[in-house]
Amino acid sequence: MIIKRVYQLLGVILLSLSVIFYGCVTADNQYSTLPPGIWHGQLDINEPGTESDIVAGERSSQSSSSNSIQIPFNFTVGYVDGKPIVNILNGNEAITVQSIDIGRDPRTAKDTIQIRFPEYDTHIEGFYEENYIQGYWVVHYRDHYRIPFFAVYGQDHRFRHTPNVKPKDFNGVWKTTFSYENEEAYPAIAEFYQDGDTLRGTFRTETGDYRYLEGVVRGDKMFLSAFDGAHAFLFTGKLNDGEIFGEFRSGKHYKTTWRASREEEVSLKDPYEMTKSLTNAPVDFQFPNT
Repeated sequence: MIIKRVYQLLGVILLSLSVIFYGCVTADNQYSTLPPGIWHGQLDINEPGTESDIVAGERSSQSSSSNSIQIPFNFTVGYVDGKPIVNILNGNEAITVQSIDIGRDPRTAKDTIQIRFPEYDTHIEGFYEENYIQGYWVVHYRDHYRIPFFAVYGQDHRFRHTPNVKPKDFNGVWKTTFSYENEEAYPAIAEFYQDGDTLRGTFRTETGDYRYLEGVVRGDKMFLSAFDGAHAFLFTGKLNDGEIFGEFRSGKHYKTTWRASREEEVSLKDPYEMTKSLTNAPVDFQFPNT
């Protein structure tokens, strides 16, 4: 009887110690779903490359191989009335996405997320665990078009900064030619705004621009990227004797070169001069229904 009471007393003591111990432990991620705040995302376009020439985004041992290229971007997660909202960040632009589904895959018992861009007929799908998401960016209007996607919570960089490397000056307006090595060359104007080693800007062409670009300068190299649900852009370049020689990648297939020289007084063709009617007859059309 005495031995039994001793075991019962020991059990009570151990139970009390366990309650005290677990009451003092705080988890890093206390959210049952995606934690709100800043995220670092990247698209793995899976093209061979070297750090010295094309230098893409940040390689992650969890998501991609050492010879792949990433298009990085940032986004935030928030909640309104319990519903998740994602803001895709590119420079001064924030694209709000509210079409989001969070659930659980019964086959794998993993938490899943789908971020839809209905205007572009694309979406991001994947599973999440604690502080990361892994999945794909899927483009529906292209056959078998899926790009691996990976995101980490709490990282606010797009490209990593290198404080020990003095950045060259890329600021200003640059006369630019894309695909300058072949017959498909087309003109553009690069507008860069540099603050230390932080770089923002865009490329304006005669048919539009390349959105809000954001990145960094590392010595004589520059890196810019953008992702908006419809486009995934990566621009890299190297400053040499007053000229920038670079590479432009869009998605996982398109790749071309570009070359730029600093020139403040530069312009593109007037779009009204580029667009002309083939006849002098007035434009006449009607819609059959709404």
